[in-house]
Amino acid sequence: MPETIDAVKHHDDSCSTHASAFASWIAMKTKGNDARKALMTGSKEQNSAYIDQCLNDRCRATIVVVDDEPHIAVTLSEILERRGYLTVWFAQPVAALALMEAYKPDLLLTDFTMPILDGLALACRVKVMYPDCPVLMVSAIGNDPQITHRIAASGFAVAVEAKPVQICRLLSRISDLIWPEVDAVSTESLELPSPR
Repeated sequence: MPETIDAVKHHDDSCSTHASAFASWIAMKTKGNDARKALMTGSKEQNSAYIDQCLNDRCRATIVVVDDEPHIAVTLSEILERRGYLTVWFAQPVAALALMEAYKPDLLLTDFTMPILDGLALACRVKVMYPDCPVLMVSAIGNDPQITHRIAASGFAVAVEAKPVQICRLLSRISDLIWPEVDAVSTESLELPSPR
């Protein structure tokens, strides 16, 4: 019996250590995220060096990631940053919208099911501000006919990816949405001339 109590105590200690480590990791990422948000929304005079860097480094597209589950938003943001994208993540769609009113991202990656403002409502508001901003929405209910109907009724082009997300496919779709002309050129260059 004492072994069981010790095992439970060890498990509880281990869980609290993991929870504490995760909380510090989220805090660190949030601090970095807040710094990027401040740079994006600050005046040009305050951030001229940052703006010049962005203009000189256009291959680094900026993606706004929105998911009401912070660990998912952070994870997606980390994956995208490792692929060379600049990212800002939000757990609240309203906060994301406030940023995007001041700054146009190269792509919005959002969850569908969220409180207050769902992914489609967020996408529609962003599309009104920036009609050419691509939107990729992730949904646990996949190709649900109601989502398809709502997207069609909105009149906006919104791409949908089903959960669980397959990272390779997600990265490919993001690339296709941000740089469609690059993909069109590379496809054309792969076409072989017909033999005569």
